Formats: sequence, C-alpha cells, structure tokens
Amino acid sequence: AEALERAVALAPLDAEARHHLALVRLARGETAAARHELDRCLEADPGHHRARLDRAVLALSRDEPAAALADLDACLDACFAPGAEAGPAGAGGGRLGVASARAAYYRAAALGALGRRAEAEAAFRAVATGTGRYAEEARRVLAAEGDT
Repeated sequence: AEALERAVALAPLDAEARHHLALVRLARGETAAARHELDRCLEADPGHHRARLDRAVLALSRDEPAAALADLDACLDACFAPGAEAGPAGAGGGRLGVASARAAYYRAAALGALGRRAEAEAAFRAVATGTGRYAEEARRVLAAEGDT
C-alpha cells in the first residue's frame, strides 16, 4: 500500500494507481478510504468502468442501492456501447462479458434492495441464461426465491 500511496502522491491523476490503492483499501476493510480512492479515480477518469463497478459493489455493501444502481447503469451502458468489447446479448454469440455479467448481476441485486422485485427477477433471469460465476449465482438467487 505504501508504494501505491507514493505513486498517487506523485501522480494524483493516475486513475489506475488510485484504483489499485482502492482495491488494497477494500481488502483491508477500509471502506471509507476505498470509497474516497474510487471517487478520485473516477474524477480523474470518468470512463474507468472497473472502478465504477467496484464503487457500485461497495455502495451495495454499504446499503446504498440507489447509488449502486446509478453506477451499474453507467457500466452497462458502456459495455453495450458501439465498439465495446462485451456487446449486448445477441452480439458476439449473445453472451455477456465477465464485466458486464458482474454489473448485470449486481444491478439485479440493487433493484431487489430498492424493492423493485419484478425488475430484479427479470434482471436475475437475464443473467442466469449465461455461463460462469454470475450466471450460477443468479440461478441460486432465483431458486432461493422458489422460481427456478
């Protein structure tokens, strides 16, 4: 962490260094400091979608689903933008990329936390059609709700 702190002190607009420092802070359980670094990262580079996604997951863990939803919507908009690596369902084989699957999963969770149950269920169903960790987890959520 000390090396990253020095790097950020020398180059305060280095979004990647700030993102890595935020991840270290998260791993240490320093959520307020991690949030600060994620905010600074996104000020330096508003298009840093990994940081935006990490900030959304942190917001969910802090019971801030509305803030999480705003960041997740921005992440998914970027994932589905023309020329993005992970296109929308139907493009490139119709599968979500890992980052977009993660964002879609947490978006469903945020919708549920906001009491928007029908939207959350539909979002979990969409994620569950894929493969990988987030699809499996979405299927577990749906099964737990008695909706397989």
